[in-house]
Amino acid sequence: MLDVQDDTGDLTRIRFAARFEVDQHHAEQTGELTPLESLVTKAKRHLGPTDYLTFRIECGLEEVRSRRRAAAASADAWDDLYLRASAHLNRLDRVLMRIESFHAQYTRRRGDIEGGIQLYRDALAKRSEALGENTYDTHMTRGNLAFALLDSGEPAYLDEALAILEAEVSYRTTEYGPESEFACRAAGNLGRALVRRYERDVHDGVAEPDTGSLHRALAIATEQISIRDRRNGRTDAFTSNAHLLRAHALLLLDRRDDARTELKFVAAVVEGRRVPVEQDWLAELTARLEQ
Repeated sequence: MLDVQDDTGDLTRIRFAARFEVDQHHAEQTGELTPLESLVTKAKRHLGPTDYLTFRIECGLEEVRSRRRAAAASADAWDDLYLRASAHLNRLDRVLMRIESFHAQYTRRRGDIEGGIQLYRDALAKRSEALGENTYDTHMTRGNLAFALLDSGEPAYLDEALAILEAEVSYRTTEYGPESEFACRAAGNLGRALVRRYERDVHDGVAEPDTGSLHRALAIATEQISIRDRRNGRTDAFTSNAHLLRAHALLLLDRRDDARTELKFVAAVVEGRRVPVEQDWLAELTARLEQ
């Protein structure tokens, strides 16, 4: 729920905040952006274009837009919003920090890997200072940094990503429960990092790569599939991505028939439901299975 900083008793701000919650939920569920776009226009007129609540509503609109367009176009939009917001909001303002997180994400997705990682580091330092080390937002940003390090594909970043994710899974499981979405996101990324570590060792010519990483990844994937099946359903995107993780670990363990079964399941889900799984990952594993 959006915090409404209303020191004047002006109900206009409360109404805008409440309308924003309704319109953003509608946009996320239906893809219809007109009410949210209209609300941004009204907020600029009634609250002013540099008001923190106007920026929060704009941020919500760009969040939804960014899920439906090319990363480069979204990166340009976040560049613009970040420049405007940073010129008018306090550097420790939570709305600005939210905008900064998306700015970092889409800078990375545009292809500026190093720039995106540095923005995540800056955002983490700021959230730690403003909110403390053990708040939800700080841990979310720390997890985002780990994912950026992992997604870079740079072997030099892998150990740092693993260390962060090990700590995040432990903290989130203890504080929020092993089946919370917060803990599941970190666990899934940890599984991927463990697979990447095994592959790095093979690439580097390690005489006996530690298959323990693969067995841990396989256990994480199996647990995540069980959790996601119960909570999201068998054809959910997160469930399918957990099946991809299990297929990846099985393939590296040379359990090719089992891996093929997993990939066939995911392919069928994608074909039947148009579920937005990670297509590049599915294609890569399918190609490797056929080699």
